[in-house]
Amino acid sequence: MKINDFVSLPTSYNDTKIKLLPKDPLWMFTYWEISQETKSHFTSKYANNISSLALRVYDVAGISFDGSNFSRYFDIWISESSDHWYINIGEYNKVWCVEVGYLLRDGGFATVARSNCVRLPKYGISNVVDDEDNSWASIHVTDKAIFEQVGNTSTTTAKFTRQEWEDYFDSYKMPSSKFFNMPSSSSSSSFSSSSKPFSFYPPKNTAENSFWLKADMEVTIYGATVPGSTLTIQGKAVPLKKDGSFRVKFYFSDGAQQHLVEAVSSHKDKSKRIVFIIDKQTK
Repeated sequence: MKINDFVSLPTSYNDTKIKLLPKDPLWMFTYWEISQETKSHFTSKYANNISSLALRVYDVAGISFDGSNFSRYFDIWISESSDHWYINIGEYNKVWCVEVGYLLRDGGFATVARSNCVRLPKYGISNVVDDEDNSWASIHVTDKAIFEQVGNTSTTTAKFTRQEWEDYFDSYKMPSSKFFNMPSSSSSSSFSSSSKPFSFYPPKNTAENSFWLKADMEVTIYGATVPGSTLTIQGKAVPLKKDGSFRVKFYFSDGAQQHLVEAVSSHKDKSKRIVFIIDKQTK
């Protein structure tokens, strides 16, 4: 067989589906495809009511999920050209499901496809302990750094209590971003997204004992207006909670960005605008 005989894989299969995969205790990966026929159907059905394509992430721990009986959710705005996303959860030992669909300007959400449910890997020390002694775990250690975490550098054999192990691993775990509690209602919203996962471990090829630093940032826009009003950020509808409050989290790259927040009264006779201008420069 000649090299020219090989056929490259297509970039899409004109299918409509979404899949969800676990990455680690805090991150998931999802990929999806929406056929042209499905896009045309939703565009025709909802017309000018469509605000943005989005991922809706559901916490379904302990629930036989049917699309309406979730504990809470948050939304991620995505572009029409996107077909995959890394999702940072910020909370451990949960079960998640993701839908891809359209955020509507009237506050609704039109589901296009629903993923499989995923339980992320457990974080922390196992609850299984030695029957002979359920307070200690005997180990042989050659890594001096471990003992420095608990203030013991004088020996290579030690017994750590469960709490000491938890404290040690806590010093290396990824910080948990606040996860906003969601009532079981489509009237509340929070957004959290990242185009790529952020690793809190040393950069690749970092020499042992070398000094390093990594950092990134997110911006949260939050506030409140009169309940029943229409709120948009950058022209995209943001559903309000029952009390009129909202909270939206953005990940953004370097450069100047402008975020227009606008509220319009329920009678369409009054409006207010706030503009945030942010210039992120990483040096």
